[in-house]
Amino acid sequence: MMRCGFLALLTFGTGCQLLFTEQLANDASLGDGPRDANGDAPETLIDAPSAANFVFITKDTYNGNLGGIVGADAKCQASANRPQATFIAVLGYQNSSLYTALKVLDASRAWYRTDGELVADSPTEFTSGLRSPVIFDQNGQRIIDNVTIWTGFDNTGALQGNDCFAWSSAASSASGGFGQSDNRPIALGGSVSTCNLQRHLLCASIGATKPPVLRMPVANRMFVSGLVSLGPTDGGLTALDDICQNEANQAQLKRSDGTAAQFVALLSTSSQSAIVRSGLNPNVDYVRVDGARIGQLNAVPRTYIHLTANGGLADTIDVWTGGIPTTTSLLACFDWTSSTPTGTFGSNNRASNAAYDTMAGSCSSKKRVYCVEK
Repeated sequence: MMRCGFLALLTFGTGCQLLFTEQLANDASLGDGPRDANGDAPETLIDAPSAANFVFITKDTYNGNLGGIVGADAKCQASANRPQATFIAVLGYQNSSLYTALKVLDASRAWYRTDGELVADSPTEFTSGLRSPVIFDQNGQRIIDNVTIWTGFDNTGALQGNDCFAWSSAASSASGGFGQSDNRPIALGGSVSTCNLQRHLLCASIGATKPPVLRMPVANRMFVSGLVSLGPTDGGLTALDDICQNEANQAQLKRSDGTAAQFVALLSTSSQSAIVRSGLNPNVDYVRVDGARIGQLNAVPRTYIHLTANGGLADTIDVWTGGIPTTTSLLACFDWTSSTPTGTFGSNNRASNAAYDTMAGSCSSKKRVYCVEK
């Protein structure tokens, strides 16, 4: 039996299944037991069935001399150690045929991380925005935050023209395009560096065309709110909690027994961490409304927290937090009652500590808040 730890049963072809365990109650945890340095529970590696596409970041890093596209593909295939599947390196370079790995992916559908999380349904999502970041290597181990990958693309998927001379040069005088895997807007590319630096490869299998099966979680959900304008007359934390509850009610988010789910704003104050203030359980794994696993609130997020209560995409990245949910904050807009000082905010397009703590800014600006189920 292949265990992935989520909320549904996906079937790919005859006899090939990925099993997702069900969250049984509002305080159920998907991540029991010891956790690694990133706060993640140990993973069980999935043996990729022949009819499923997988994607990972190589554990090893390389300079820009990858042996060309053929050499890069060979590195991905060897790293995958799955002879039943064909893996390619997600790279582009400018030559007479305008090769790009995205064209090779075009005949396939639905890619999963090695922990079983859906990353993309179509090749266009690699450039328009992944559903979850590719932050796990071929062994199911999470790569450290801010990992960078050679790609040769800009953030729209267009060829940059910076490809380390068709991925055959490690010279400091040559340039290569790269992406940052935990940062959704620039996950595939948009940055350039010299080719003598070391970066990971993004590897994807091809051939499977089965559509993904969407999950419908009924517990431990988390979403990002609509825009919030803070000020001394806004009602403070009570009003912000009400915003979360009202949006959950409008989206008709229910518990498994059919009653209305209860939501609060994930905000730290000068005297209480967000977890303590909201009465939340730090040992529970939270999920987005589409079932993607965010993880525990005392750990680095495993995916982007960028969906609203009704499953819509939040296009504004700044979210008021007061910092990491386990800590108190002196930068909390006078405990969320004033528009004059500064407050700490995060980014809902990051799968790192930056999701909760990017920087501090003026409390007079409009930002979202994270809403968490109690």
